[in-house]
Amino acid sequence: MFSFAQEKEVTEKDSISIHPVKRIQFGFNSQFALEKVFSGENNAPFEFLLRKQTKSNQAIRIRPIFDLSRISRVEFENKNLDNLTLFGIGLGIERQVSFSKKWYGYYGIESEGVISSTNKTQEFITPNPPDNNTYLERNSEISNSIKFSVLPFIGLAFKISERFFATTEFRLITSYQRSNTSSEVAFKLIRDGSGDFDFSNDFGPSTPLEPGLTVREFAFEFRPYTGIFLNYRF
Repeated sequence: MFSFAQEKEVTEKDSISIHPVKRIQFGFNSQFALEKVFSGENNAPFEFLLRKQTKSNQAIRIRPIFDLSRISRVEFENKNLDNLTLFGIGLGIERQVSFSKKWYGYYGIESEGVISSTNKTQEFITPNPPDNNTYLERNSEISNSIKFSVLPFIGLAFKISERFFATTEFRLITSYQRSNTSSEVAFKLIRDGSGDFDFSNDFGPSTPLEPGLTVREFAFEFRPYTGIFLNYRF
């Protein structure tokens, strides 16, 4: 008996590793929704991922990061207010390896730069006033930092449809960070002697609690989970 077989031509639909050159993928990290919206935590910034395919199994990538957070907690006369501003960008290259029609892996390296600023403020009744008056005390801690990192990464991707993909990756992070932190205190009179409370007064001038402190830090971090990226290929 004789049998004949015809090899099937591999097309874009058959192999996830064959991405048309110059195609662009846009993705976002869904982790911020899990932590900020559902759990109320504030640990994950907004993170996007833009890829441009340079070969069928290779792409350059840009990863913008930003976070603008404001958390306020009030209990009676006590108030806590935390403000965070963060901007960053990662630039890198990745190579892709096909496992099956639905799965592929990728690996590469990125460089990343991030600048951030935090302002933590506490307001509370002074526990030990120096006189018979009652004061509201405000403590502020301000921190500004800049961070540079090199990030080798390995990722795994799943094909949801012809244009939608879900990816996740882990990173090895080697970083250098410089931070400057300072704190200050201010008071305002809210009750004179035994009179009624009056919150209409303004805070007096701020007084530094300590001079600005600059810290330089080198760190190595293994991040086994960075969230689920949802990607769309144009």
